[in-house]
Amino acid sequence: MKKRLYTLIRIVAAAAVAAGILAGTGRIVRADEASDAQAQLLLLMQTPEYKAALAAQQAQLKALAEQQAAILAAQQAAQQAAWNAQLQAAQQVYANAQYLHEHAITQAYLLNAIQFQQRCQYESMINKEGLDYKSMLMDEFKDAQYDALRAFMGYNGL
Repeated sequence: MKKRLYTLIRIVAAAAVAAGILAGTGRIVRADEASDAQAQLLLLMQTPEYKAALAAQQAQLKALAEQQAAILAAQQAAQQAAWNAQLQAAQQVYANAQYLHEHAITQAYLLNAIQFQQRCQYESMINKEGLDYKSMLMDEFKDAQYDALRAFMGYNGL
């Protein structure tokens, strides 16, 4: 009985393998079927639905390109505005520096004139006194005025 069962199992297995081989062979695609698929695709591309979908896709791409161009233009405008603001601030700083420099030059001129006037007054004052050490007093006075002028010019960057 064992032998029969074993033989029966072998026969059923062989039949199953044969049926699988016969049923499992794929369809052979012929060249005319491949061209039929291309023809179907071409026909599909002619349908109004395909054309509408293609037009919608192109409209989306155009809208995306316009959006990117608008963003780029806005960024460039913002950058240009920032550069203009920095330029205006730098020009204002430069104008202020020029004004301060001119003011300092005018102040130095006035200081020189006042110091010359003071020196003349001091010299006439000590000439009236008849002192023996007039030259020493004048040298000290000139040194003090020179130090004051140097301090003024150093403070104002001249």
